[in-house]
Amino acid sequence: MPDMPVGILLAQIKQLQGRIIEKKLKAYSSQDLNGSQINILYQLWLEDNITISQLSTRTNLANTTLTTMLDRLEKQGQIIRHRNENNRREIRIQLTDSAKNLRKDSNLVLQEMHEINFNGFTNEEEDLVYSLLLRMKQNLENEDGIYGHKK
Repeated sequence: MPDMPVGILLAQIKQLQGRIIEKKLKAYSSQDLNGSQINILYQLWLEDNITISQLSTRTNLANTTLTTMLDRLEKQGQIIRHRNENNRREIRIQLTDSAKNLRKDSNLVLQEMHEINFNGFTNEEEDLVYSLLLRMKQNLENEDGIYGHKK
């Protein structure tokens, strides 16, 4: 077993990743977004106009954390919240044109991050890292019970 717990290592990677993404995105678009906000926008770029519950599941952010992040994104003019006319309890999240326009720059930044993260890796090593991280994520989701199937 390595000296550093895997959770600490992942937390450090996440912090470094977030700082570098923020710097690079600001250089491209002058937007002041953090890694969690990029995660939210990324999910909305994949599918816009989804519920807060769907967004919470896709980002792995708790509803309370997500709500705070959505408040910031709304103040920045990146998203709009609106109630479903057929179900008043359901709030849907929709991208603004400003957020849609960030997608190109963000994709460039994410591609640069991919190159940084996998610098010196073979294609096979890259595939293995993804496979192992996805397995680890599934283990954590199962333990967390966020998807209703806690052990």
